[in-house]
Amino acid sequence: MRYLTFVPSNVETDKTVLYLHGSAYMNEPRAAQLRFAAEIARKTHARVQFPIYPKLPDATAISCFALLNNYFVFLRKKGEVLLLGDSSGGALALSLAATRSDIDAVIAISPWLSLSVGEEGRTVASDVMLSVDTLDRIAPLWARDLSFEDVRVSPIQGRFKGKTLFLICGEKELFRPDVLRFCGAQSGQGATVIYLEGAGQQHCYPLMPTPEGRDAREEIIHFLQKGIYGDRL
Repeated sequence: MRYLTFVPSNVETDKTVLYLHGSAYMNEPRAAQLRFAAEIARKTHARVQFPIYPKLPDATAISCFALLNNYFVFLRKKGEVLLLGDSSGGALALSLAATRSDIDAVIAISPWLSLSVGEEGRTVASDVMLSVDTLDRIAPLWARDLSFEDVRVSPIQGRFKGKTLFLICGEKELFRPDVLRFCGAQSGQGATVIYLEGAGQQHCYPLMPTPEGRDAREEIIHFLQKGIYGDRL
């Protein structure tokens, strides 16, 4: 598996940020994701690992998830790992957290929580970036031999008791109903949930070059800084 490492000019911690980029499980990283990874490294003074994980048509959920899990184990041997992802990468990050006891916190930007997309989300007309028809075509190809209820493809099925979840979502995106349902359920089951919603914003708005995107990125970076440095901030 290929990966990029973003190294700040002055590394001040042994902790690592692992950023799983969104891809609809088939696309290469976008420039906005790479810029954000570089910004995180610069502002947290921590290394950011950015795996370019295998996707359709060369891989499916089982093989990709196993590879990312092994990569996490490799990084974890070197120190604490803070987990971040956007869209499908946010789903992968949450799926890892649901299956591992050594992940305490996750940041998920506009995560694809349910591979089948909930009924309420399927009727959202204000999302100009995502298409239910496209998601429905991708979903069975990615799941392949897995049920859509398997936590490796639908982290909405996971249990996160004792973990801290920071979820960010745009008001107008079709993933929002699932994100709200997930936040409510996990809050009631013992997770600490922080939710940030961008009023009038679309899918993955923190990656956008807008005032709202900038403000959301600062919130995410502050969360990471607290996770890395704690009371030293």
